[in-house]
Amino acid sequence: MNKTVIALMNEVEMALGSNYEVRCGEIEKEKNKKKIMIIVHEKENDDTTAFEVNQLVECIKNGRFSAKKAAEKLVEAYKIKETPEERKILLTREFVLENVTYKLINKQRNAKKLESVPHKDILDLAATYKVTYNAEDGRNIAIELDNETIETVNVSLDELDAAARKNTSKHGFIVMSMPNLGIANEGEGITMHVITNPECHEGAIAMLYKDCLVEVAEVYNDNVIIIPSSIHEIIVMPEKQVKTHLSDLKEIIFEVNNEDCVAEDEVLGDLSYRFDKTTGELSIIK
Repeated sequence: MNKTVIALMNEVEMALGSNYEVRCGEIEKEKNKKKIMIIVHEKENDDTTAFEVNQLVECIKNGRFSAKKAAEKLVEAYKIKETPEERKILLTREFVLENVTYKLINKQRNAKKLESVPHKDILDLAATYKVTYNAEDGRNIAIELDNETIETVNVSLDELDAAARKNTSKHGFIVMSMPNLGIANEGEGITMHVITNPECHEGAIAMLYKDCLVEVAEVYNDNVIIIPSSIHEIIVMPEKQVKTHLSDLKEIIFEVNNEDCVAEDEVLGDLSYRFDKTTGELSIIK
């Protein structure tokens, strides 16, 4: 075993302490290729977790991380979740690309967080990235990706975004009708729908999918007005029905966001948006 792997193993052992036994090994992966493994054994619970560390080793060799910093990343992954399966997912490029999806948040409200996480700007919003998967016991696990993690697993932002777009779209989106929000004059009816994902969880990301908004615009035969209900859903309506009520929309959004109707960490924003049926452009309504 080479000196870099041994140095990483020793740093992991020192970081975890005397209740853990740490060793290293190799597994034949393909012809002339081997998986370098760090095996962590918790003595008290007789629990063993094996990590593939090829990419961490490369980071050390390339000078991106010291052995100590790489060990900290491995220990962080080990301790972040309860089961061995959940501990190792942050350390493999393949798992990240297969399971990364989007989460849409407000840029201003999350300015500090966005300093350390990869993201894509969309007007006053930002799409961040998370790894989601179903654990063996049926739980849905979601872990937000930070800049250090995608550097560790050697995934570029372009690769990450392409994978997130593909994986998020696999879940699809649903459109549901709903009563109006009191923005029409007496006797007027406004066609309103909610767009989210089948899980009704962090489904506001539908705003990023032009195909979804185009379908709604075609049904309305009009531009689409979008209200950010929360990070979980958006409310849409045809522009022609609310042209004289745009100021009311802003007031309603503000009230919903500031009267405990939406949890603070689930607020998407105080602005409304227009999707142009002809150009396919999304813009903020001033």
